[in-house]
Amino acid sequence: MIRGIIVKGIGGFYYVKSSDDIYTCKAKGAFRKNNILPYVGDYVNIRIVSHEKKEGFIEEICPRKNFLIRPPVANVDRMIIISAVADPGPDTVFIDKMLAICEYNNIEPVLCFNKIDLSHDASVIDEYECIGYKVIRTSVIQGIGLEAIKSLLSDGITAVSGFSGVGKSSLLSYAVEKKLETGVVSDKLARGKHTTRHVELFEVTKGRFFADTPGFSGLDIDIIRKEELAGCFVDFAAYTSDCRFKDCSHTSEIGCAVINAVKDGKIAASRHENYKELYDKLKLINDWERKK
Repeated sequence: MIRGIIVKGIGGFYYVKSSDDIYTCKAKGAFRKNNILPYVGDYVNIRIVSHEKKEGFIEEICPRKNFLIRPPVANVDRMIIISAVADPGPDTVFIDKMLAICEYNNIEPVLCFNKIDLSHDASVIDEYECIGYKVIRTSVIQGIGLEAIKSLLSDGITAVSGFSGVGKSSLLSYAVEKKLETGVVSDKLARGKHTTRHVELFEVTKGRFFADTPGFSGLDIDIIRKEELAGCFVDFAAYTSDCRFKDCSHTSEIGCAVINAVKDGKIAASRHENYKELYDKLKLINDWERKK
C-alpha cells in the first residue's frame, strides 16, 4: 500500500497525493457501511489497482489531528484570520468566534490585520497581542508583512478565513501565486472572486498545503457547547477556576472571577462582551441540533 493525503474529493472520488503522483481513488465499502466519510486533508493508505491509470482504493484513514464539518477538511494545522483595520474595520465578534473554533479544534490561530496604511489606530491589534496571540500587520500597497504571510504557508495545512473586502485575495495571491504548480488558485484570487464550492488542497512546497475554499469564513461555533466556550477563551483560563460556583457561566454571576478580572482591566471588556454574545447563541442550541 501507498501512503498519501487526500487533496480533493468530488462525486465519490478522492484524489490522493502520494510522494510521487496523484491517484484517483474510491473508498472501500466498509467505510460507507460504517458511515465513515474520508475528508480532504486525511492521511490515508491506498491500494493501487492500476499504476498506468493511477487508480486505487482507500484502505485506511490515519488518525486525525482534527476535522471541521463545514467545510469538510481534516488535519488543519493553522488558520490565518484576516481582518482589515479600516474599510471595513475589524469585526471582533467574528475574530473571537474564529479564535474559539481554533482553540476547540487544536488549530494554531494567526491574526492578520491588513490595510495598516489606512489607519494608525492599533488598539484592537494591541489587545490581541497582549492576550498572546500571534499577530501580523500587513499592507499590500506598502509591501508590509507580506513575507510573514508567505512564511506561514511553509509547513502543514494552512486555511484562511476573512470577510470579503479585507484584502484576503491580494494577500494570498502574493503568498501563493509564484509557488503553486497549478495556476487555478492564483487565477481565482487575482479575479477577486471565489467560486470554489468544495475544499481543495494545493501544494505550496513539498508536503505543505494551502486549503482553498471560501467556507472557512462561514464556520459556525455551534459544535461547541456553552459550557465549553470559556475554555476556548485563553485569557479566561487564569480566572475560571476561582469562580464562586463550579457551573459559573461567566456572564453575570456575583462572585465570578472572570467578571472581576474584566472590572480590574485584566481581561478586555470587549472580549467579555463578545463571549457573552456567543454564549447566548449557544444557549439556544440543543444537543441534538449540534453539527456532528
